[in-house]
Amino acid sequence: MKKVSLILLGCLLWAGASYGGMIVQHVGATDPTTEGWTLNGNAGQASALTPDPGYGVNAWATDDTMASTCRYDYVPSSTEASDALTLGYTFSATLRLPDADMPLNDAAVMYIKLSDGTNGQRYVIRFETDSNAIPTLHIYDSRHSWGTSYALSSGGYHTYSLVHDGSTGKADLLVDGTVVMDDISPDLDDPESKVIFGNDSGGSTGFQSNWAAAEFSIVPEPATLSLLLSGGGLALLRRRSR
Repeated sequence: MKKVSLILLGCLLWAGASYGGMIVQHVGATDPTTEGWTLNGNAGQASALTPDPGYGVNAWATDDTMASTCRYDYVPSSTEASDALTLGYTFSATLRLPDADMPLNDAAVMYIKLSDGTNGQRYVIRFETDSNAIPTLHIYDSRHSWGTSYALSSGGYHTYSLVHDGSTGKADLLVDGTVVMDDISPDLDDPESKVIFGNDSGGSTGFQSNWAAAEFSIVPEPATLSLLLSGGGLALLRRRSR
């Protein structure tokens, strides 16, 4: 098994980022600036939760207590953006919105925009909460409207995943693995690429968001999967022949 694992690992390293896989991620209470993200705003509005009291989940909190953003950005390379749009990608985050009666704003936001060379294909997900801190998510898409929404039935931590299909150019939105919106067309904006999570408001609203995870990944090319399978198969054959 060790030889198989080494060969598969070697194939992955040889393939490189241009062939897909996880590009950047945030996990738990780790400072995102140590994971490949760039802080945009005031670091004083962020803190580690080890764990989030009452939930037993390690997370990174961003709040909107000052007139400044506190978000984390990743700028994909042109190759990563092109591969993501062609092959497909997933942008997901696991978070909790602890404050009740949070209006729809940028105190908690998931934002992805990828350049196709002419336009930036963009999706923006924002949230609001009711009197029990149960969230409703809204997505800004090709209709230039926040009208597309989905109300959850409970508060606490949930995983939100935007899954873009490279063959159709559209995306599905999943909550905890269940599709709640499908065939969403992107909004077209300036031709630049960036992936964002955190507080992008800067409006001193006082609202907080607790991020247990965030990840941007690209669907691997079929050739890479074949390479991994053939590499693994070759290793197994060699092992059995001994």
